[in-house]
Amino acid sequence: MNDLEFRVLGPVEVWRRDRRVMLPGSKITTVLAALLLARGKVVPHAELSALLWGWDPPATVDAQIYTYVSRLRKRLDFAVRIVREHAGYTLDIGDSFVDLFAFEELAARGAERLAQGHRAAAADDLRGALALWRGPALANVTEPLGERHLPWLDEAYALACERRAEAELELGGSLELVPELTELVARYPLREQFRAQLVLALHRAGRRSEALVAYDRARRTLADQLGVGPGEALTLAYQEVLISDTAEPEPAPVRAAEPVLVTLPPDEQYFVGRADELAGLERLLTADRPAANGPRQVLLTGAVGTGKTALAVRAAHRCAGAFGGRIAYASLTDQNGAPLPAAAVLKRLLYGLGEPVEPGCGADELGLLFRAATARRPVLVILDDVPAGADLAALTPNHPAATLLLISRATLTVAGRRDTVLLEPMRPAEGIVLLAAVAGEERILADLDAARAVVGFCDALPAALRICGARLAARPLWSVRRLAHRLTDPARRLDELALGDESLRGRLLSAFRSLPDAARRGLPMLRDVGPDAFTVTSLHLPGGISEAEKEQVVDMLVQARLVEEVVADDLGGSQFRMPGLMRLLTLDVTRAAS
Repeated sequence: MNDLEFRVLGPVEVWRRDRRVMLPGSKITTVLAALLLARGKVVPHAELSALLWGWDPPATVDAQIYTYVSRLRKRLDFAVRIVREHAGYTLDIGDSFVDLFAFEELAARGAERLAQGHRAAAADDLRGALALWRGPALANVTEPLGERHLPWLDEAYALACERRAEAELELGGSLELVPELTELVARYPLREQFRAQLVLALHRAGRRSEALVAYDRARRTLADQLGVGPGEALTLAYQEVLISDTAEPEPAPVRAAEPVLVTLPPDEQYFVGRADELAGLERLLTADRPAANGPRQVLLTGAVGTGKTALAVRAAHRCAGAFGGRIAYASLTDQNGAPLPAAAVLKRLLYGLGEPVEPGCGADELGLLFRAATARRPVLVILDDVPAGADLAALTPNHPAATLLLISRATLTVAGRRDTVLLEPMRPAEGIVLLAAVAGEERILADLDAARAVVGFCDALPAALRICGARLAARPLWSVRRLAHRLTDPARRLDELALGDESLRGRLLSAFRSLPDAARRGLPMLRDVGPDAFTVTSLHLPGGISEAEKEQVVDMLVQARLVEEVVADDLGGSQFRMPGLMRLLTLDVTRAAS
């Protein structure tokens, strides 16, 4: 098989060895989609014209089609052949992978196995088929091509969903199907089969009253919008509910699950405060939402040491029931902050979901396994240490039942403001409570003034406060005031914020190392910044640097949450502040560089 992979079940894309081949503009993606969907047959000029421009083609239609085909050839190189013949074009893709063809093959095999009574095998095939969908098919083509092909593609998707739900219901997977069928009913309100399956899933999960309500809604919807009564499937589902015992039946047992929570870090022993942030994150992870074509994506962001991972892990443990314990966690970086390859991350995620991975699996195969594993029922995927600009395509589930939680210092574009939780440093009172939880309440309450000073020296960062609490716990003869005194000297403060392998300097250095080269080169202009707010014009760099370059450096530092923007006006004037520990590390880094 050659290295090209063609995708139309979502945006039209071409991939070569884990790298996306850029296709500029909807016209070129339309030409490619039209040739792929012709399955090796000739696509005449007239048909390409209609698919590109509808009823209003330009005067230079032939020349423009020739230009688009030529550009497409250059993008695909010699891996495939686009041949001009009979006033049209054909596309020979050889043995390249096409997601649509793979979907059709798996869906057909699943339907055949279902008809033969092999329900488990059918469910596996149909899950794999549906996992290939990345959102609405042909999402980046012209309207005429979409109008021609989207109806039958949508029908194929819905039919595969119906058959998978049928297989899962027969296997006893009623409880897991309820969220997915609820979403499918919202997406296809007049598709009676989904409504019948929802009634059965609710009833067999022990929710008989809700099943009757679902039937009544279906009956009223069909009567109001179509003027018809329930069909055979819905009637049979209703009869099954009625003939059951009047008492609520025992919930159908959930099938033996894969290992759960195996990659999720243990819950933080000393987790205090953060009540509002924790409630907000749990709400985002578990709340109902309208029908969607892709997973829910939630962003948890904040500066270094604010406790993002601890908050995410606490929320995940508390929400585990909503996902049936199906939670997979992986960091995108190693212990030194270096990025991990996608294959390594995918293996960890698959292990967390209890999916076997054969030795020698490549990134493409791992990606398909991951999509299939996250398409079965609700699942929470947590990606930690996500850098700005990271390519998350291979690590993102494509099923609406999945939820993706991203933990990053940067503000990522994948999540909107309402799906973002911003974690600030702790409030002083919370910081004191955290110190008391780790070091012992009596010691902290005995000298609250010193405890407040320690919180201030730590910039109220949970990571720094836990280190301080652990140091006090390890030295029972130390007073809180002695620790505060040791932290007073700025030259020694970062050295004091370390215990064993845990070092705040290491965390901060990891953030600095992840900065773009331009930002690292511009750091010396911040070495004289004090605790007060500063402006871009007040910064100076030996050798000179333009205002635009200075603004760019500061913007990068703000994006990395190493600098805070504290004042901004409509005329573009902004004031910034660098937290104390960041200032100390900047001094260290610039001294070492010089």
